[in-house]
Amino acid sequence: EESINVAANTSNVRAKLYYVGNGLSWNNSNCTWWININGNSGSGSHNFGKSGTQYLGERVVTVGHNSDGSKSVSVSASFATGVSIGTLTTSASITLTKIPRKSSLGSVTPASVAYGSPVTIALSRAVSSFTHTLQIYYGDAWHDIATGVGDSYEWTPAKTLASSFPTSPATVDLRVITFNGSTNLGSNDYKSAITLTATSDMAPKVAATVADTEGYLTKYGGLVQNKSRVKVTLSETLSYGSPIKSRTIQIGSEYFS
Repeated sequence: EESINVAANTSNVRAKLYYVGNGLSWNNSNCTWWININGNSGSGSHNFGKSGTQYLGERVVTVGHNSDGSKSVSVSASFATGVSIGTLTTSASITLTKIPRKSSLGSVTPASVAYGSPVTIALSRAVSSFTHTLQIYYGDAWHDIATGVGDSYEWTPAKTLASSFPTSPATVDLRVITFNGSTNLGSNDYKSAITLTATSDMAPKVAATVADTEGYLTKYGGLVQNKSRVKVTLSETLSYGSPIKSRTIQIGSEYFS
């Protein structure tokens, strides 16, 4: 393996062919050799006219890697000597360097952020030209929060997003999708990568009104022991989809749910 091209996901593989002599001297001209690298074949000729080790020729082939950056290639060669030793062959298989593909999450700063405040998502990418789509998971699906991202992105989670996360704090899964141009190189998912917290103005607001169904409160300006029947009515104002988990009313030492 001579060199790699991370952006193109390829390697240049060079194969050199030698004849290692057996102590005898041969004499023949224009003897053909072939080299096949990963199914790409080429040939040349050699004047076979001396003993000892002889350089016959070489080939360079650009080999594409698999989508995950891995690749193994087979190399084979032959040399038609034109003399009594006939056609010589050899072969080998090599594993190429795994080329980094999908970018990874570098950091989330801060890791816990309130709705309406910014959080910086930093990425670690193999090639500076790679771009990314960032997604978060809610409602049984992945949703884009940014596209065309380089190595970092500042995201401000809108308060309206809280309706999709009924608890606070809420942990959010993050997906990083890597692109080389328009080619999708794959994605990495990060569980509970960001924690979102509610702000004080997002809490539900509750008001209570008290009435005496027997009318004593209106008539006398107060409740009458063992006579009044108290009715408490709650009115709720919910913000940004905040849920009501329970309702409890305390009257004296008694609790009603």
